[in-house]
Amino acid sequence: IGAELEFMAYLVRLALDPDGEDTVATQGRFLEENLTCWAPAFARDVERESRLVLYEAAARLLSVLMSREVEKHAQRPRARLDMIRRG
Repeated sequence: IGAELEFMAYLVRLALDPDGEDTVATQGRFLEENLTCWAPAFARDVERESRLVLYEAAARLLSVLMSREVEKHAQRPRARLDMIRRG
């Protein structure tokens, strides 16, 4: 999970660049095609099975961050995302 989130953070930093529109699209694809496939279930499992408050809190934080990222990318125009996928 660490490497996946580190890559996502890298994409976020690149997207802050004025020319980062393509990076935002890449971030959306990575989120949709990779992280959302398993990270929410992973976070639920960690939160449910953890015996340490630290891991429970980290799992909750992951859930919140994933929800916000999904929501943010869902607001992007779908036609633009579809065009980027074909390109």
